[in-house]
Amino acid sequence: MTLTYTTKSETSHGIFFALFILIWGSLLLTGIMGWLLIIKQQAVFFQILFQVLLNNSDFVFEHGPFLSMLLVGLITATVIFALFEMFLLTRLAAEIVVIVIFGSPIVLTVLGALVLTQTTGVGLIIMVIGLIFLLIVFFFRKRIIFGAKLFEFAAEAAWANKRTLIPNLFYALITTLMVFLWMGFMNLSYTLSEMFYNQGLAEDPQSVAGILVSIGSFLYLFFTYALLFFSDGTQIIIFHKWLNNEADISLSSALHDVWMVRGTIALFAFALAVLRRLENALERFLRRTPFVGVVRFFFGIIRFLNYYTLPIIVIEKRGLEYSVKKSVRTVGKSFIEIFAGAVGISIANMLFRFITFVIFGVVGFFLGTTFISQEFGLGFGFGQDSFFFERVIVGLISAFIFVVFGFLPLNIILNPITVAYKTVMLNVAAAYMEGRGSSDLSKTRLPPDLIKRADEIFQSSKVQAALMRDRELIGELG
Repeated sequence: MTLTYTTKSETSHGIFFALFILIWGSLLLTGIMGWLLIIKQQAVFFQILFQVLLNNSDFVFEHGPFLSMLLVGLITATVIFALFEMFLLTRLAAEIVVIVIFGSPIVLTVLGALVLTQTTGVGLIIMVIGLIFLLIVFFFRKRIIFGAKLFEFAAEAAWANKRTLIPNLFYALITTLMVFLWMGFMNLSYTLSEMFYNQGLAEDPQSVAGILVSIGSFLYLFFTYALLFFSDGTQIIIFHKWLNNEADISLSSALHDVWMVRGTIALFAFALAVLRRLENALERFLRRTPFVGVVRFFFGIIRFLNYYTLPIIVIEKRGLEYSVKKSVRTVGKSFIEIFAGAVGISIANMLFRFITFVIFGVVGFFLGTTFISQEFGLGFGFGQDSFFFERVIVGLISAFIFVVFGFLPLNIILNPITVAYKTVMLNVAAAYMEGRGSSDLSKTRLPPDLIKRADEIFQSSKVQAALMRDRELIGELG
């Protein structure tokens, strides 16, 4: 096993998990109260809406079966297409990442040379930037290729463990619910603010609302982070056990492991929520100065250094301080591979969005101008008649709905690959940082080719000297 569970643990931070549960209950209650107020305040609108639906019940019954079949077919096609995209990454991910990373500086250099023939200064700058990036890529070529192949292996891990889609789906549903609860909370905040103002308890009708919304937005952010970490933590355990050939890789077993460190996860979510709000506050304060970029860079570095914090928490069952320190040291030894994985996810996201937009858009427009238009008595196809314009409008609306449905599962299928990559990369880096190396990795599902490449990267004299220092520091952490 590459990383081992440990019996040594820091404080469970149970108070932060209790706070998480309390906040969830409060947000749920205030959100529902806010929506009840909306319904009461807009009673006339809802009465009219109900009456319109009642008056058009014949339309619903007439076209209901067709629309239901269309919806079921669209959902089925979306799921199948999403799984196909996920499978595609298990075959082509490494090649795509390598082509983009190595091809981009080459294209930039060639572009600079072409521009150089027209504009000397601009062309020279572009060409120099391209050459610099090309040298950097060439210098780190082994690590980039290793990261690309590891990204493809992560896609294979996600494909082999489709159960990890369930926590992502659960997270997506809950966060969607949170959007509606937030709308209710906002309405309640402004209603209370107006009430305080009318009672003479506030000088400005927006002051109380501003305070409530500020507090509420932080609580929503904290809850969202915590929910995401519980979802990702469950997947991390599944991928870690699968990688190390452990027997029980069920969802219930993973949830049990994550439950053991629920307090530390909640504390980590709370800390990141505080950092995010601090970043937003500094950005607003410095919005008219060039220091905004510095602030974003600084907090981006903090998030980057915590790349492995959550996996270390849930796998090693350790406290936040130990996990953060170990994450920082591990990131220092694998930042090139992290970059390659991030590029892979970004490329997959953009590529699949483009493919989805084209395929679902074309299919949606075709069905809208043909079968859907025919269902509503507007004729069929692209013949020039009195309903031609109406069919085009129906086709555009249909294309928009199809594309939206096509985009919905992208984050759900890509997040498990991101989590799998992070988990596998941590196992690889930790094996060498803790002195076990390829002898330990050979017991995992990692292909021999990847283990050989990892040896070439981590067994050099300079890297070994740095790893020796890290082993001493990690030993001091306990």
